[in-house]
Amino acid sequence: TAELPTAEITYNGAVAYPVGPHEKGLADVVGIVLSLSRLHIGFGMAAGGLRVAREAILYAQFRTAFGVPIASFPLMMNQITDLKRAVMRQSAGSFKLYSEFIHFGEDLISGIRELQQIDDVEERKRRFRLRELIMLCKIAVADEAPALIRMAMSFFGGHGIMEDFIALPRLHRDSMIMELWEGPRNVLLAQIHRDLQRVAEWYPAEDFIRDILEGTDQSIVEPLAKKFARIISHETLLRSDEITLNICRDWQELSNEIVRVYQEQALIDLDYKEKQMKFPRLLRKFKKRISEKKEEDLVVLI
Repeated sequence: TAELPTAEITYNGAVAYPVGPHEKGLADVVGIVLSLSRLHIGFGMAAGGLRVAREAILYAQFRTAFGVPIASFPLMMNQITDLKRAVMRQSAGSFKLYSEFIHFGEDLISGIRELQQIDDVEERKRRFRLRELIMLCKIAVADEAPALIRMAMSFFGGHGIMEDFIALPRLHRDSMIMELWEGPRNVLLAQIHRDLQRVAEWYPAEDFIRDILEGTDQSIVEPLAKKFARIISHETLLRSDEITLNICRDWQELSNEIVRVYQEQALIDLDYKEKQMKFPRLLRKFKKRISEKKEEDLVVLI
């Protein structure tokens, strides 16, 4: 990235601590390090979405056109509603996923083989859900983020693309990087497909969907479960025949839909009541803080 150059450094004589068995280096990297990084990407993009939405919405309340705030125009009102709902949904889903990570003491299993060694089937299934949801949420949040940020940039008009005016262009560039970081979409979709096939004996695909969408209306869950099971039952995603091409297209669409429903349920479970942000109120608070700070500085000087 432009503001964060990347390099690989070899340290001689540095103290290091193992994050997994020495004989399973690659499995540790893929199963633990990459999973944690993917979790943080999804969480970070959701947090970035909240910032973007708040800045854009507050600007829309401040900026006027034809004598009224642009937030008052119906087209803008719809965009504000869509943007706010999307970022709240993403954030709620990220918190729900992270709570599962905390449940296991922030400890990840390196791979399917290690999972299958867990005797308690319910714990094994729960850990498997965490593994797959990390990939699914990373895919969906990172896929949706560029479009949401682009929408927010439009609130600022020409200023929306000026990096010396606002941070949104940088965040938009970062969002496209995160979409590819630690596994592009196609790679992770293929991985999830293989994982579900490997655990089919003890975790049927339909049950997996029912479990991750627990609490959601069954009229929504069951069609998703059936579509998901049909995709997972397809032998491989690596053939180029017409049936496989259609399966891949369906998988691309269904993966986003599954995560969206997961996030919506997380938002319902959270039952969060946000106080509406108003630019004039925030401006008064900001001016008050400046005034109080000046008074404190004056007292110190005296």
